[in-house]
Amino acid sequence: MTQQQKKQYARTLCKICHPLFFPLCGTVCGLTIFFGQLHPMPPFMYEIPLIMLIITVLMPISMTILYRRAYADVYPEKDIKRMTDIPHIIVLFCLFFGYIIQKIIFLPHIISCMTATSIIILLLHIIAQQWCNFSLHSSAWGAVVGVLIGYSLLFIYDPVWWICLTVALWGIIGSCQIFLHRHTLSEVILGFLTGFSVALIAVLVS
Repeated sequence: MTQQQKKQYARTLCKICHPLFFPLCGTVCGLTIFFGQLHPMPPFMYEIPLIMLIITVLMPISMTILYRRAYADVYPEKDIKRMTDIPHIIVLFCLFFGYIIQKIIFLPHIISCMTATSIIILLLHIIAQQWCNFSLHSSAWGAVVGVLIGYSLLFIYDPVWWICLTVALWGIIGSCQIFLHRHTLSEVILGFLTGFSVALIAVLVS
């Protein structure tokens, strides 16, 4: 396998496990835990994930692409990719909009706290990048571990195997980030600890 192929596989894996999918996955898991046993299942069991997919994934991706294309003739491509301030604000707006939608339809707070966690992590990232940087990919996986532990404390179940799987996947994604020179080892670890702390507190407070 050539170095170029390895980089391509690493980029693909990072795209598949993008942090934008965390609020969507959290919503789906939360709905399944709370309403999955009901027969017939409420209609919003199917509608809410679709709405979250549009608002928290498709909208920020589309708006970011349009933003970068608008400046394609003004700045070189390498400079456009480094222009992250506006994309971060776009994602923050979409996440906040998704959170408002979740509150309007009266979803249990323990479900909507997944989206709130994403908002807090992104805000911390925007503020902290003035002094240090941390991996948002790692933050998402750290948040998953935090949610699992929080749920285990609230609902008394054994999450060991899920945590082992999540930490293994985080290790793979973190290694890809380091291999692609997007983050250092310390930034990957800091991102994981940030996501874990925020998610655990959000779940326990809810």
